[in-house]
Amino acid sequence: MEDYQKRILDEHDELVERLSKLNAALKKEGFLQKVGEYQYKLMVKQSVGMTAYLEALEYRMADMNLDFKKCTAVSLNLV
Repeated sequence: MEDYQKRILDEHDELVERLSKLNAALKKEGFLQKVGEYQYKLMVKQSVGMTAYLEALEYRMADMNLDFKKCTAVSLNLV
């Protein structure tokens, strides 16, 4: 495996972890009140962007025939 392929796998794993934590926080009861409406909306926007980024990484990884666990809505705390 090439160095850049290892880096994209690491990047994928880190992004999945961060996105899962962000989505879990957004779903917590009382989180909106804790951070305020504006910050909450920005965090939702951040989650959407991170999800698009994750999808792009996964398309690239699939194109390189890298073995990885494709993320689902459940694994990312989206449902």
